[in-house]
Amino acid sequence: MTTPSALSALFSPFSGAGLSLPNRVVLAPMSRYRSPSNVPTEQAVAYYSMRARGGAGLLITEASYIPHPSAASYEHVPYCYGAQAIQAWRKVVDAVHSEGSSMMAQLWHVGSFRQTGMAAPDPAAPGLS
Repeated sequence: MTTPSALSALFSPFSGAGLSLPNRVVLAPMSRYRSPSNVPTEQAVAYYSMRARGGAGLLITEASYIPHPSAASYEHVPYCYGAQAIQAWRKVVDAVHSEGSSMMAQLWHVGSFRQTGMAAPDPAAPGLS
């Protein structure tokens, strides 16, 4: 059973390992598949800033591909590299920060799940485990 003191701890500030949060509410990463050309859009700015405005102290991004030829498997997943993607993520992070929340990236390499022929950057790249 949840007690009032347990709930108050959830909404109390957290500080540790160089991180200061207004509360202990964290948005878990959720795949969205809404980044055409692997670049977050204005829709991502709206999505994450709304969650920050809702009170989450920390938001973890949807999985974002790392710069490796076999990291990707699905289309419309954002990159965490390249000038366009970084510029788009900057807009998202700035919006989240303006709402008083922090943000961190979930990095993704799909490993051996990947099959030759799957999404860019190189459909010929094999899966790696």
